[in-house]
Amino acid sequence: MIYFTGGVGAAFDLSSKLTGGEGHDYEKKDTKVAIKINARNCDSCTVSGGVQALFDGKTNTMFDLEAKSEMDIASSAAHVDIDVKYDTRKIHLNHISITCGDDINSDPSMILLKGRNADDEAWIDVHDEINPTWGGRKQKKDFYFNNHNSYLEHRITLMKKVDSEKMVISDIDMIQSITWSLAAETHYKLMGIQFFSPSIIHPKTGFVIGTVANPSRNFVVSVKILPLGKVSGYGSIYTFRDDPMSKSNYAYPGDRCPALYFFPDRYGFDASIVDKTGVKYHRSSTNWLAQNVESTVIIKVIGDFLTLHVDGGTIGTVATNLSDRVQFDKLYAFTSGNVRDNAANVKLTNLRWTNVEE
Repeated sequence: MIYFTGGVGAAFDLSSKLTGGEGHDYEKKDTKVAIKINARNCDSCTVSGGVQALFDGKTNTMFDLEAKSEMDIASSAAHVDIDVKYDTRKIHLNHISITCGDDINSDPSMILLKGRNADDEAWIDVHDEINPTWGGRKQKKDFYFNNHNSYLEHRITLMKKVDSEKMVISDIDMIQSITWSLAAETHYKLMGIQFFSPSIIHPKTGFVIGTVANPSRNFVVSVKILPLGKVSGYGSIYTFRDDPMSKSNYAYPGDRCPALYFFPDRYGFDASIVDKTGVKYHRSSTNWLAQNVESTVIIKVIGDFLTLHVDGGTIGTVATNLSDRVQFDKLYAFTSGNVRDNAANVKLTNLRWTNVEE
């Protein structure tokens, strides 16, 4: 159950969303998400709607912070902190979805996201969104950010606009993010297939879409790619690497495991992996994809070869011996990467990693 302290609370049953099963002990524990809501720097402020409005997924229920005094209405510091703590396992966030209210003047002036792993730790900045905008009223918007860390507790800070009496939002998808993360991990443990969130993404440099725990040295990476335009220089589509902070390109086995790029000004591919003997490429400047036409692109690293496939056909092969490939504890999946500046101008759908028995 979710337990809420401070203000109006409600309970959501997470346990019914988890599959359980042998070897998944964390799923058998009481699943507790503690939520605290506190108004700050606003002595006259009142909070209404509470956790029910924030996390029920409905656009007709509103959470609002209302300032009563002239001083608090004029304040640039009035805000509300929403602390969400799931103490069973750490959660990785790379985006957050927020649904706005019905008045643009009551939208938050800033959204801040922080994380920490213990009550006595300082909050660590994850993302800030200044002057967020929505396409319409009561509209859901995804805010994406570069973050490779996972935390037990997250704080969402919503700042009230200067000279506005209220700050109003309709919904935040934190509970969905937690349940999706747990379901994806359970599926990976059972099936050896790792899904990533969001399922649809336009690559940007440094964006970590997820991680793969204890990946096999034999694996398949698949994704649907919709090209939207060519870029000068190599266009990075995705990179799996063991060190999210490293700027090394292909000096070490963990730098590319694997990586996929477009050729400069082309829809030809540069597919690569780094093993103990060095970097192994398949490169082809042929335009294998067509603009605005979606194709399924698969890299298979099985046995002693990397093969590249487009819409079921094999377009390239390069040798990489199984004995030369490193067994990693974890890989970070980047779309596009954290080394080259150019992100490919594409839409990626349903990126997934599948372990294959060695």
